[in-house]
Amino acid sequence: MICRVLIFTLTLFILFIGGDIIFPLPSFQPYSQAVFAADSTLLHLSLTPDEKWRLRSRSGDITPEIEQVILFREDRWFKYHFGVNPIAIGRAAWQNLSSGRRISGASTITMQVARLLERRPRTYLSKMTEMFRALQLEWHYSKRQILGLWLDHVSYGGNIEGIRAASLFYYGCEPGVLSWAQLATLLVIPNNPNALRPNRDKQRLLAERNRWLTKMAEGGLLSSQTLSSALTEPITMQRRAAPSFTPQLSGKLKKESPLEEEIYTLIRPDIQNLAGEIVSDASRLLKYKGISNMAVMVMNNTTGAVEAYVASADFHDTYSAGQVDGLQAIRSPGTPLKPFLYTMAFAQGIITPLMTINDVPANFMGYAPENYDRKFNGRVTISEALARSLNMPAVKILEQTGVDRFLRFMASAGFKTINRDRDKLGLSMILGGCGVTAIELTHAYSAFARGGRSVKPRFTRNATILTDTLFSESAAWMTAKILSLPTRPDLPLMFENSTNLPPVSWKTGTSYGRRDGWAVGFNSHYTITVWAGNFDGHGAVDLSGADVATPVLFRLFQAIDQRPVRNWLKQPPGLKFRQVCNESGLLPGDSCHHLVTDAFIPGHAPTNHCEHLRVVWTNKTGTRSYCSDCMPEQGVVRRWYPNYQPELIAWFTDNNIPYKAIPPHNPNCERVMKVGAPQIISPSDQAEYLIATADSTPLMLSCHSGGEVTNVYWYINHRLIKKARRSEPVFFKPPAGVLRIGCADDKGRATTISITVRYF
Repeated sequence: MICRVLIFTLTLFILFIGGDIIFPLPSFQPYSQAVFAADSTLLHLSLTPDEKWRLRSRSGDITPEIEQVILFREDRWFKYHFGVNPIAIGRAAWQNLSSGRRISGASTITMQVARLLERRPRTYLSKMTEMFRALQLEWHYSKRQILGLWLDHVSYGGNIEGIRAASLFYYGCEPGVLSWAQLATLLVIPNNPNALRPNRDKQRLLAERNRWLTKMAEGGLLSSQTLSSALTEPITMQRRAAPSFTPQLSGKLKKESPLEEEIYTLIRPDIQNLAGEIVSDASRLLKYKGISNMAVMVMNNTTGAVEAYVASADFHDTYSAGQVDGLQAIRSPGTPLKPFLYTMAFAQGIITPLMTINDVPANFMGYAPENYDRKFNGRVTISEALARSLNMPAVKILEQTGVDRFLRFMASAGFKTINRDRDKLGLSMILGGCGVTAIELTHAYSAFARGGRSVKPRFTRNATILTDTLFSESAAWMTAKILSLPTRPDLPLMFENSTNLPPVSWKTGTSYGRRDGWAVGFNSHYTITVWAGNFDGHGAVDLSGADVATPVLFRLFQAIDQRPVRNWLKQPPGLKFRQVCNESGLLPGDSCHHLVTDAFIPGHAPTNHCEHLRVVWTNKTGTRSYCSDCMPEQGVVRRWYPNYQPELIAWFTDNNIPYKAIPPHNPNCERVMKVGAPQIISPSDQAEYLIATADSTPLMLSCHSGGEVTNVYWYINHRLIKKARRSEPVFFKPPAGVLRIGCADDKGRATTISITVRYF
């Protein structure tokens, strides 16, 4: 007899194993993706592919109290049976047969999970299938896992499934903190979810809850005092909207990690809320000016943690395309790329902060940039050019540094669109003729706050801290120091009082057509980027980075950085200072008497001496000048005159600006007269050009000559290369080495300059 039982049991087991292989358990439906803040606050939930709100229970969600109540209500023998309870089946069969109708069920929790796994009509065949599936579940999962599956998939009506989702949607909290009354309410709803939903019949739900609370007390799960308190607790549950505090960030993370059920970001809810409120307040006023959107990103400079991510002014504003992620959108940057160019030039020794550069009209192969106010300023220092965001000096420095070299740097700094479009970009990119994202700008600007080492933005807790050296600490300090100067045209009026100004360095920008307004700021703690504009790309008359984005930037720093370090810019050890001429910013020459102190990088700074004045021999009245060939033996005086570059003289003349000009040359001089000779505007005399070997951009030759001149003749190393009209620019690919460039007019007058060209 025992042998037959064993054979029968073994046969059943073999049949079960075969059935398990042939008919494997179907996969469970995926869960909603949940995105959390740094403090584990739930930021965002997304629907499952089958349009359900379904969350996986955590280990802490199944508290001993919850487990006791579930087993008491649903399956008291759950821990002891193998998925099917034969005694319960027998009892239910006897009660149903004797009464002639179905009055009792025998489904275990495991069988209920099987039914949730495969929705079937209620037939005897379906019941047999449930039993088989229950055995499979018990074979493959532990009791605690099965209980978790039941908690995750039990229906609460509508599209809410699982106790955790129900707790969040109805009470706004995790199940582990529910009161006894709240827990009992949630556990009775699955018996009849359509009828017992709180928005249907609260009185019926209250009566059912109290009936089960009483049963739980009778079963010894509740004390009389706890029961009394629970029975008097009102039902306050109501359907809440799904949390969606960072919808665009959550969409970005879901795209990057579609299979992750829980993503923990580094968003700080307090900073996120502050940033959102500031953006919302500003946007309400800006809409009346035709500016519908704004985006803000706040990044911690120490860890790279993105602590605030406001991608639009209002996600629910469909009219203004609020669903667009303004921080990932590719936009024209305007001029916020200038600091990277200046820092490169500082590091290469091309410029220092107090060197001077001419902000005058120039033409680069047909490209003639202008300043924002359409005015030129003549000779300015490098610091002034960057602080005032003057366009012509930036283009000149880019031409001298090399477009290809700058493009390679921008690619290494993480600007993907610039790298992709590098074959299409030229000098105009420094003024916004390219595409960037706010995330890329925040990433790259962090290098100025971190001594030249950028930190990659970290959006999630498990992201690694990645840093990269973009430029030297000394070069970064020079640029950051200039950008911290408060006396600038882009300083908002409300912050003109220095006591209101947060201790930050910042750069603004406005794209062509006033389509984008930017402000990027940084201090020792944070790098913050603000963008304002319209997602459809149309401009607004009142849109500018200085007037729209900068006030928001400063408000953010004041609200977020409660304990700013006032003197946060510390001089790096590799930076030195030297005395330079006030007129040129170069090492003082014999004629330099007014000196100033300028920063420089030893071994990477210009070493040529200033020649802002030149000696000229004149008659006693100073009305005629002489050269060594025509100078008389008596009656001459040695005088100093400004050694202005031809392009600056041309600007003085065109704008009727008085200047101390060298007197006309002796008309009786046998040499070719210099008076009226063509003045070479481009390139500059004694300039040194570093050109990438792969750079195909030619140099431009241009001059300023009198109206009586029709044609000019250009010579390179005494060889004629081009006859051109007097105002016609000429382009050529220069050879390496020292070049003598001559320009003669059709009156026989000539000028010669020298430049040095080096390829790398």
